[in-house]
Amino acid sequence: GLNIPSAMLGIMAGGVILRKLGLTVKSSAAMCTVAVFVSIMFAIPLLFIGCPTQNVSGINYN
Repeated sequence: GLNIPSAMLGIMAGGVILRKLGLTVKSSAAMCTVAVFVSIMFAIPLLFIGCPTQNVSGINYN
């Protein structure tokens, strides 16, 4: 239930940022590229953080 309001907020915030900074199409594409790169850099450590696997009857043990 939080996806659509979050997407709306992100779209509106992006529009405000583009308008306030006066970004062109090329500079806004560069900003998106940097944002994706930063997001990936923050997400990579999540691959190495593990949670214990839950046992499921009939799959992991009898």
